[in-house]
Amino acid sequence: MQVTVNNLCAAIAIAIIVMPATDLVAQQVSGGEGAAEETHTTAGVDTVTQPLDPKVMTELVAELESKDVTPRISAALGIARMGPKAASLAPYLIPLLGKYHASDTHGNTRTTVVNAGDPTLSSITLDGAARLALVSIGAAAIPTLLEAVHKQGGGLHNILRKIQTPEAVPVLLSGLQDENADVQAAIHVALAAQGSYAVDPLLICLKDEKKAVRVAAAFGLQGRDDRRIVRPLIEALHDPVAEVREHAAAALKHPRPRDPVAVPPLIALLNDPNARVRHNAALSLGFFKDVRATQPIINALKDPDAYARRGAAQAAGLARLVTAVDILIVLLRDKDNVVRQEAAEALGAIHDPRAVEPLIALLRQPYSGELGNARLAAARSLKYFRTEETTNVLQDAAMHDPDERVQYELKAYLPTSQPSRAKNPDGARRWQIPSRSIRE
Repeated sequence: MQVTVNNLCAAIAIAIIVMPATDLVAQQVSGGEGAAEETHTTAGVDTVTQPLDPKVMTELVAELESKDVTPRISAALGIARMGPKAASLAPYLIPLLGKYHASDTHGNTRTTVVNAGDPTLSSITLDGAARLALVSIGAAAIPTLLEAVHKQGGGLHNILRKIQTPEAVPVLLSGLQDENADVQAAIHVALAAQGSYAVDPLLICLKDEKKAVRVAAAFGLQGRDDRRIVRPLIEALHDPVAEVREHAAAALKHPRPRDPVAVPPLIALLNDPNARVRHNAALSLGFFKDVRATQPIINALKDPDAYARRGAAQAAGLARLVTAVDILIVLLRDKDNVVRQEAAEALGAIHDPRAVEPLIALLRQPYSGELGNARLAAARSLKYFRTEETTNVLQDAAMHDPDERVQYELKAYLPTSQPSRAKNPDGARRWQIPSRSIRE
């Protein structure tokens, strides 16, 4: 049988992660002797599980297809306790997920049921029980989940990313043969969520001949505080595919202590023809706080592409570049509202008094939905300047600003006798915009 590059990468992952104990996985992949038995691997130790008893499977399928929601939840919880042994039931769990109930003819997916057998699951929805079961099945559920993503679009990323086991890596890499954009995105997210056991196979896949594999590998290496990835990622900055360069640049900001050898190639990437690459290169340079990057970041604030300017503004705030204040003040009037927001956040991080009046001017701009986040960022940044002028401005905004999010952000500035009019029915998180210093 001719092995494709994609299968080869998955096979390498199998060899690195799960091969040492026995050759059962190799037999299963090749369809040879022993393929009829399900193989579950944990921490490099292969254990063979017998297929689910046909009678039990029939009973569980009947419960999963019941018109009553209670037996469906009970069946899903039962499958969750079985784990990988119940892999053959994964396709029956997909219809129970809330996203796929355009019209639920079998009962309300949000109905809860008391589960006396497990106090930690005293109340759970049908959707929640199905998700729990799919995660419990583990890597064996991944092909079914990816097939559902292919047919019905995204929405299953959270389930896929919770399946964090060594054997999930080769299964995810094999799934890259599907060129569907939603499937590819789901695999990227799931690979990035895997533990340190995924690093070695991802580094090998970073040099794969196939574009989709390299893109997935570069994305999967993001967020990893592992110095082994630094030099391979620097090499990937020269990849002919822009998406690989984009993700490699983003991943370089995580390993600590940050290796200064990455600074010159990241600076060079600020001239990349792709704006997303320039954005990530600038943002990562902000984390390095290297003096060599100061002027390149300032130059990037003038990038003709708005998305690239956003990354440069974030970088200026992260690196606390006082020399960038004048340009950041100009960006408070940028035609792109997200650039205005990033510039306001950066000025708050830098704490230079020159920014006070421009930030006040932005906060006092007439409220509009498009400008909302930029005004909110200005309010947040003005809190760092503890002057009489800023206190008066923020007190006034806390009481009278037309944006309830601004009122809620500034509620601490209200006089003790003045209750806040800002309502927050969905919790504080609704009123927050992401912190620029930690956002990808």
